[in-house]
Amino acid sequence: MNPRGLRAETLEPAASADRKTGRVRLLLITIAILVVLAATSGRPAFVHWQHGRLISAAARSFAHGDLRSASLSAREAFLKNPASIAACAILAEIAAQQHSPEAILWRQRLVEIDPAKTARLLDLATTASALGESFVAARAMEQIAAPDRDSAAFHITAGSIAITAKQFAQAEAEFRHAAEIDPKNENIRLNLATLRLALAPPDAASEAVATLERFREIPRHRTAALRALLADARRRGDSARAVSLADELRRGENSTLGDMLLWLEELQRTNSPEFDAQLRELQSAAEKSEHTIYSLMTWMNARGLAAQTVAWAGSLSAPARSRIPVPLAFAEACLLTGDWKRARTLVAEGDWGDLDFLRFAFHARVLDEAAGHLRRAEFRTMWERATNSTRGNTNALSMLARLVTGWGWKDEAAQLWWIIARNNAGQRPALQALYAMHAADRNTRELHRVARRIFAIEPGNPAAKNNLASLALLLGDELPEAHRLAAENFKLDATQPAFAATYAMSLHLQQRGAEAVAILEKLPAATFDDPSAAATFGVILHAAGEPAKAAPFLEKAVSGKDRLFPEENSMVAAAQNRTP
Repeated sequence: MNPRGLRAETLEPAASADRKTGRVRLLLITIAILVVLAATSGRPAFVHWQHGRLISAAARSFAHGDLRSASLSAREAFLKNPASIAACAILAEIAAQQHSPEAILWRQRLVEIDPAKTARLLDLATTASALGESFVAARAMEQIAAPDRDSAAFHITAGSIAITAKQFAQAEAEFRHAAEIDPKNENIRLNLATLRLALAPPDAASEAVATLERFREIPRHRTAALRALLADARRRGDSARAVSLADELRRGENSTLGDMLLWLEELQRTNSPEFDAQLRELQSAAEKSEHTIYSLMTWMNARGLAAQTVAWAGSLSAPARSRIPVPLAFAEACLLTGDWKRARTLVAEGDWGDLDFLRFAFHARVLDEAAGHLRRAEFRTMWERATNSTRGNTNALSMLARLVTGWGWKDEAAQLWWIIARNNAGQRPALQALYAMHAADRNTRELHRVARRIFAIEPGNPAAKNNLASLALLLGDELPEAHRLAAENFKLDATQPAFAATYAMSLHLQQRGAEAVAILEKLPAATFDDPSAAATFGVILHAAGEPAKAAPFLEKAVSGKDRLFPEENSMVAAAQNRTP
């Protein structure tokens, strides 16, 4: 996780804005009800009076847009009653509006204390996805009970998450399913048009554009339609139209800081002489609110303007510079510019509250960069503080893992993912992260370790069986079990190419080459477009005494050697150098 604020993202689900409005309205109603309940319950009257007074003050400030006062009152109420749904709801909404990583922890707290689990989990998933925390989003969606999964709200949230991940085909399927459940929902129709425009080739996009232009004329949908049309103009490289749409977007009644950033991005993209002056103007306006400062700083960091972020931070007052989440963006800018001295001063002091684990991680990074192996012991101590400060919170661990993955700290990231993977629940996304990390490095040994853990959790999953068996066969480890699992899967479905290839390799290692060749010969020719499958067939054919038939498969494997594991490349090289 590189701590981030508002991203300049134009393909934004329309449903997210609608859901946010409804959530804020529900938040205020909930607060009013809880204040009444607090005043009438059997707890000591004074405690109820204090809590109720603070929640009422927080609600008033929140309604008037005074997020700082709302946050102070809500935090005081939370300290008096950590199980206060109203306090946590206000703090979660404020942090979400600030695009602060704290939003994830507050939404998680609501999941823990609020009986309305499904709605809270959907909010957690949406917030986490918007902040780039795909692991947290996936884990939240996994926790939703099966009966609640076939709802428009579930599929809308799943579609929004897919958009953030740029999985547009999956997003379209989710919104299409939501439309079947709730066919009168205009937001779903708007999202479908947005996605179809993103997926369609330029010469087939006219219908989606026409639909979005109609939505553009409807005030409540204008902003979302403009964002979709802007994204399309960017994809087609129509700079003039993109600037025009971005300008209209930022001038709209419902424009947000994100829309202002989209416009700034267009100015920067086109090298407009207006860019510097408009950036300074936005910086000046942002200084009234720490959440706006943070969002603008993270945007600047992502756009190659980290040096300007550092300079701007230096001009801010000490209180503005030290209020969370501003120090996260400031620290990131220091790292990006290599200003280790300033970074160390920033992270060595202060209190980042529930995000202190990030402060300790930044401090560890400073120690590593500034002194390297000379201060390795101090680095390890600071890294342990970062890990321990998560207090075992799964979402905090995943946020920390994503942050250090971005730094290239693979060992530390793996350590964190394994802490989650050893839990009794919610391990699957962590194991997926580990699998992706080690697959990218072609680290067969570590992949086998991950596959073993996945199989322990899902022993009846054929894919888990196949992965464990194929990796064990490559490594020559635990072969009796690997042979058994390969045979079980082949018996289950002999037409599945992955199962057939794994079983063929199993037979080959058992000196049953003729049977292995017979199985592979029945597979479609397209199967061997994959270098791994080609390597398997080539090695087995060569060992069976058919070098001429093996040659094209081995050549195909060599041409895709970067996609093979080291053990596969070794087998192919040995076959090419060996006389049968």
